[in-house]
Amino acid sequence: MVVRFERRQTFKPEDASHFNFPASLGLHLGQSSWTSTSDYDRSFDWLDLTPDASVLDIACGGGAPALRLAHRVGCSVTGIDNNAQAVANATALARDHGLSDKVQFEYADASQFLPFPDGTFQAVVCFDAIVHLPDRPRIF
Repeated sequence: MVVRFERRQTFKPEDASHFNFPASLGLHLGQSSWTSTSDYDRSFDWLDLTPDASVLDIACGGGAPALRLAHRVGCSVTGIDNNAQAVANATALARDHGLSDKVQFEYADASQFLPFPDGTFQAVVCFDAIVHLPDRPRIF
């Protein structure tokens, strides 16, 4: 089947002034992601975690999903990222939100062996970052 389009649609920056991002796509955590808070919550629900669970957030960036998970479920979360500034920002955010007892952030490269013993975590999450990990077949 061949589909032909009679007219090409173009997007101009001034058209964006009428686009209500939060209303149309849901609330967002302010990171560079199209994942809405309801998308994160749905993912967290699929994990079926309990407050005594421990979760690893790989490539956690600024930490917002890890903090949301800990706040929502009450579980412990360890976020790792290979960007020292992101780890520092995430750590400050955890402190500012009173979640330092539940969420810790560490500098680590997810493409290398991680410094955690087997069985440390009941779940592992990685939002918007798996495609950026080099040599993915070796990692998984």
